[in-house]
Amino acid sequence: MKHQRILLLWILLTFLLLSCSQESTVIIPLPEQDLRNTHWILVAFDSIGGAVELLPANEQYPIWFGDGLVNGNGCSNGYEGKYSTGERNTITFSEMRSTRAQDCPSYWPYLRELNNAETYIVVCNFLYLYSKDNIKRLIFRKVNYEP
Repeated sequence: MKHQRILLLWILLTFLLLSCSQESTVIIPLPEQDLRNTHWILVAFDSIGGAVELLPANEQYPIWFGDGLVNGNGCSNGYEGKYSTGERNTITFSEMRSTRAQDCPSYWPYLRELNNAETYIVVCNFLYLYSKDNIKRLIFRKVNYEP
């Protein structure tokens, strides 16, 4: 329940910031956030100005961030590649590759949006990946995982 309130508050704040006129700019400095050795589960695709697309219960997309390496799986498919982060919470995924064991409706759009990610932010236990066009983003929930 607490996480739902935080997510709702975050979405409300996002819409309030977007409602500012083009002439006024709000800049919120973001602290550097380290993704190394973190584990997340995709919760939803979010379209600013559109509906949040929740994932079906039978589709889960975990993602693990290592030291410059990223991997995950979904629908019996695995993926891996490299990532790097920079100033102002920029993120770049590269050399991504995936198996094609099973075809699920949201797997390939998920990988496409992951590759299109340009910036990220961590708020409480949620990771938001913003795409290059700033229209769609991926929302993950943090999972405490000990290998």
